[in-house]
Amino acid sequence: MDDLVVFVNGKKITVSKADPEVTLAHFLRDKCGLKGTKIGCNEGGCGACTVMVSHYDRKLAKPIHYAVNSCLLSLVWLHGKAVTTVEGVGNTATKLHPIQVTLLYQTVLHLTVNAVCVYLLQIVLQPALLYSNILSTSK
Repeated sequence: MDDLVVFVNGKKITVSKADPEVTLAHFLRDKCGLKGTKIGCNEGGCGACTVMVSHYDRKLAKPIHYAVNSCLLSLVWLHGKAVTTVEGVGNTATKLHPIQVTLLYQTVLHLTVNAVCVYLLQIVLQPALLYSNILSTSK
């Protein structure tokens, strides 16, 4: 395979001679400039690198969405798939997704009470779960 095609936040990206040792997290941060995907533990344990990967399942005739640890996933496994990062869900330059607004308010409230912050993981995971649930119950 000469060219790898991946869709990042709706934008088609073609990579020539993709290196199988490059992780999705490093590709997103270094090549796409998407710094919202963090590299925390680099072992898949902290969830800071979580993104949503989507593909169309022809057998089920619907898109499938799942959360992945981008620090563990080689870029070459994503040929023909779509990746949604925290920037693709929504951002302050365009508009926050309603889930992000809700989580932001809940996080601020939570921080004032417990001083613990895990909303980055929630912001990426909850849309993946929401979209999957909407698609699976819409028929």
